[in-house]
Amino acid sequence: MLPYIIFGGAVIIIWLLKKSLSTPNLKRVVAIDTESVGGGHCGSVNILARVSIVDRQRVIYDEYVKPCMRVTDYRTPWSGIREKDLAKAKKTYDEVRQEVARIVQDCILVGHDLKFDLMNLAFSSSYNIRDTSLHTPFRYSSTKPSLKRLAKIYLNRDIQVGDHCSVEDARAAMDLYLLVENEWEKEMAF
Repeated sequence: MLPYIIFGGAVIIIWLLKKSLSTPNLKRVVAIDTESVGGGHCGSVNILARVSIVDRQRVIYDEYVKPCMRVTDYRTPWSGIREKDLAKAKKTYDEVRQEVARIVQDCILVGHDLKFDLMNLAFSSSYNIRDTSLHTPFRYSSTKPSLKRLAKIYLNRDIQVGDHCSVEDARAAMDLYLLVENEWEKEMAF
């Protein structure tokens, strides 16, 4: 129910509602990052190992995934995943995939180089995405910038130091988006 004040027979909506309606983006925004490990011969098969999702303020989902096959390469320097992490995983790939699909449904989905995250989850690219690796203002060269570099340049933040963390990466992608949210959403409106 909307807050209102009755004044002289007219209903006047409180200015906060007016202000929120003038904001270019009223959709829920979440940022995602996934990590995978290797299975099969020489670790060449990607196995989803962790999914992290943040909103504007907090972590709303962070889950390790039970491996669907024997892990032959944890890719720890790049994934941050260790054997002990997956040993405590409680949910299967299908369970995690369904939960993530429900969370990101009807949201603006933010991330860095999202094609890999979408591929890890077997999602189509039909989501309403904001990929920080492709956004023109963040492209300072002809190659895709790394999230680590963008976080340093635009957020003055060092990430991916020591253990890699998907929560940290999702948060960095969200914070980059928030820096340019109004301009980005105005561009998307056209």
